[in-house]
Amino acid sequence: MYYSYLSALKYPLDGVCPEQMAAKFVGVLPVSAEDAMYALLDREYRSRWEPFTKLQVDLPPHTEGDYQVAVSYAELKFMPIMSSRYCIGQCLVVYDTERRAYLIFSKTSTGVQIDPKIRNKPNSVPLVVASIHAIYKISDDKCRYVTLSLVHLNTKDMANNFAVRTMFKKRGKTMFNNWVKLSKERIEKYGHQRPKYNPDLDTLDEFNKRYLSEEGASKTWDI
Repeated sequence: MYYSYLSALKYPLDGVCPEQMAAKFVGVLPVSAEDAMYALLDREYRSRWEPFTKLQVDLPPHTEGDYQVAVSYAELKFMPIMSSRYCIGQCLVVYDTERRAYLIFSKTSTGVQIDPKIRNKPNSVPLVVASIHAIYKISDDKCRYVTLSLVHLNTKDMANNFAVRTMFKKRGKTMFNNWVKLSKERIEKYGHQRPKYNPDLDTLDEFNKRYLSEEGASKTWDI
């Protein structure tokens, strides 16, 4: 079960491009919140999850600070009549212990240098994206997701609006179908193991145990 919404209003993207329509995707998946998150983050599966991605290359992560930030280069093809788009994305996972949810933040960046050799489409056009996935625990074999996305395709306003509407209409259905398919495929292959490249990725229960006391007060970060 899933639903897709497109905002009537437009919202700013941190001043880096014109205001954009926002899309909201909501659905219920027949897998646990952890398995849904693993399918979204696992390098083996995530390039197959997004229907428009034609190339995705993982780059060294940012490890400074309290959180590790995953970095990758991607090329996307939205419509046959449009040139390919490219972006350098950053992804971060945080935990909402009160709502029992995983929050996965993703945004494009212009502050990361890449080797030009990894680009498959040198003439592709830059893309601006900001999105968040919230994955809520329902039970051991069911979760709910809410995804918010803002995208600027770097075209004229009218063409951008048409392309964004077309893209989001397709993405809602494909997102749900791929998420279910890849989650189950990953469970069949690996069970409920977390991604091998990131074995330290916490579950919500582990995060609570590490950073919250039995009384619910926060522990210090160095414990």
